[in-house]
Amino acid sequence: MRDYILQGGSIWADNGRPGRRSLFDIAFKREMKRILPDRDFQQIDSNHPMFKSFFQFERVPEGMNWRDDPIEIVDIDGRAVVIYTLNAYGDLWEAAFTKDGRVDTELDENWSHRWGPHWARTNTEYGEGNWHLPVQDYKNLSQDSIDNAYRLGVNIVVYFLTAG
Repeated sequence: MRDYILQGGSIWADNGRPGRRSLFDIAFKREMKRILPDRDFQQIDSNHPMFKSFFQFERVPEGMNWRDDPIEIVDIDGRAVVIYTLNAYGDLWEAAFTKDGRVDTELDENWSHRWGPHWARTNTEYGEGNWHLPVQDYKNLSQDSIDNAYRLGVNIVVYFLTAG
C-alpha cells in the first residue's frame, strides 16, 4: 500500500460509522499510520481545491445523521494521497431512485423502505418478534442530503484525477 501511494496512487475512505472515535475511525487511522508512519491526518477547510473541483461547496455537506465533521487528508509534497470522510456519505449513496430521479421513499412488501440495501435491515434475521426494530437508526435521509453526498463524491474523484 505504501508503494502504491508513493508511486502516485490515492486512497479515499468513508467512515460507515460516522464520527470521530468510532471503531472504524480508530482502526483506519491506526492502519494508515502503519503504512505512512511519518504522516498525520490534517483537516481541510472549505478553501481546499477539492471543494471546488466540480461542484461548488461552501462547507462540508452533512452526511448521515447530520454529521458534518471536517474532511481529513494525508498530504505528501502538496498532494492529498489519502482523503478521509468521517460522515458516512456511502450510506447515502445507497439510495434507490424513481424513474424521474427522485429518492424512492415507498415501502416494499415487508413494510421496509427501498432506500438502500441496509437501511431496511431489521432484527428479523435475529429471531421473530422484533421485526419492526431497526438495526441502526438512519436520519436525515432527504433528497438534498443524498444529492450533496453524490456531488461531494464527484468532487473527490475529479480532484484525485486532476490534482498534481
